[in-house]
Amino acid sequence: MRALALDPATITGFAFGIFGERPRSGTIRLPTVDPDDVGHRFSVLEGAVRDQISGNKAEKLIIEDIYLNPMNKFSPRQDFLLKGYRAAIIMAAHKCGLHGKRDCVWVYPGSWRKTFGTSHVPKEVRDSKKSDAIRKYLKTAAFERCRELGWDPRNEDESDALGLWSHGETLFSQGDSNERMPLFAATPL
Repeated sequence: MRALALDPATITGFAFGIFGERPRSGTIRLPTVDPDDVGHRFSVLEGAVRDQISGNKAEKLIIEDIYLNPMNKFSPRQDFLLKGYRAAIIMAAHKCGLHGKRDCVWVYPGSWRKTFGTSHVPKEVRDSKKSDAIRKYLKTAAFERCRELGWDPRNEDESDALGLWSHGETLFSQGDSNERMPLFAATPL
């Protein structure tokens, strides 16, 4: 199965590959010249994602979902940008024939980090209560894990996308992750 993983941001990391083979990774740099022209930024992301999907013949998308950590001070603008990135990705997927939950999996950062083995933050880092220190630790852990696997990310955006891709491989190897049996369906009550 061909899958594309995306870590949406101003520098969007992506990873692509056929599950069971070595993935490739890269970044999509969004324009930041005119902060008032976010429509252009969303349009560039939509076009770049469409190019990645069609150029790589992706059958599934694994995308990092929006998670606004309460420890961070997110502005309404950051919230708007993240939701705009999400909309741009959904539009690109739709235009390429990938629809909804069947083809696109949205994953919270903590979920893929746990599967990838990079979610544990040492007590001394957690106790610092500094979100920057925790973020830096998690980003470094993902980068190092990629190196252990023989993958060559050039930056943390690529290593996060590779972690997402790996999580997708785990999900889809278990069957269609979005059509699992409901929690209590196996046991008659």
